[in-house]
Amino acid sequence: MIVIITYENYPNGSPGAIRCASFAHAYANFGYNVTVLHKGVESSNSNPNVVSLFNGNKYKKYFNFPRNIVKQLNDIRSSNDIEAVIMYNCVFKKAYHWCRKNKIPCVCDIVEWYSKEQFSMWYLSIVYWKNQRTINYIARHKIRSIAVTSYLSKYLISKGCKSVCIPIVSSRSLLDKSYNNDLSIIKIIYAGSHLQMDNIPLIINSLLKLSAEERKRIVFIIFGLSEEAILTYVDKDTIKELNDCISIRGRKPNHIVIDEYKRSHFSILMRDPNLRVNRAGFPSKVVESMRMGVPVLCNYSSDLNNYLIDGLNSIIVDDLTEDSICLAIKRILCLTNREMESLRKSAIETIKNKLHPNNFKNQFKEIIQ
Repeated sequence: MIVIITYENYPNGSPGAIRCASFAHAYANFGYNVTVLHKGVESSNSNPNVVSLFNGNKYKKYFNFPRNIVKQLNDIRSSNDIEAVIMYNCVFKKAYHWCRKNKIPCVCDIVEWYSKEQFSMWYLSIVYWKNQRTINYIARHKIRSIAVTSYLSKYLISKGCKSVCIPIVSSRSLLDKSYNNDLSIIKIIYAGSHLQMDNIPLIINSLLKLSAEERKRIVFIIFGLSEEAILTYVDKDTIKELNDCISIRGRKPNHIVIDEYKRSHFSILMRDPNLRVNRAGFPSKVVESMRMGVPVLCNYSSDLNNYLIDGLNSIIVDDLTEDSICLAIKRILCLTNREMESLRKSAIETIKNKLHPNNFKNQFKEIIQ
């Protein structure tokens, strides 16, 4: 049996919960029994034999979770042979020492390594230091790891860890049914909360370089960010001038965002490839977008160059400048229906052929042996 431990509210649809679910389904499909220990209270109807709820009262759920993991592991081990324990994006030290004591492989799945530049006062950031301690603890104790990018995996290997690279993968159904085939108005969507890290001000300012006629054919839809937050980095007159081609929706339920994805032609993501956080992390937005048949307008960061090909399944920007983004949008405005359909099909095929868990079967098995 494989036991997956996560503090995510599994399976609520967050990127972390989705990754844990992908791993659970992958190991189940490879012939393993799988149990997921988590702090959620919902059950999964899709594969109930994979998920075991970690229920308890409010106190246990939030404050006593690490201690109760060991009890759960002992209960599972009393009736099953545990082949490995996988911890998502942190080290539950009690579980790690339990694994060492019982000679069971313990694996950490690591999906982020923050940069100081992300935080205005990084030296006071609990989130930054917690993540840094996790990476250092894994490296110091040489804990087996699944890293979300080759950059992070190579670093951990250099510290003596056994590590494999498995990017964000999707085992969820592919939404390749109904598309918006009207290219008279091009919809480009962003859904996230990283105003500066995803360079939203740069994208907005790049729209100013389009002609008035070109702007009439573009709608840039922004979910997850408020107009007030955007106005802290973008001039108010710019927002006013672009009023007809920018739609700021703020935070909305996930199903509303998904519905808008289905009506969109492209998603957009612009990240500085030199920041450690972007080299060590893999954007889940890209996988979710392509899973729905929505190609991505982006630059290369992380390991995206291994999966995205300009003009085949995406439109790639060479550098993070207003001129480059503007030129890429102009290319999109010139696409024919046939070219748009080809991009959509290729995006879905990329998920099937390159970013599905089955494509990483060897890595999944190697790290627990």
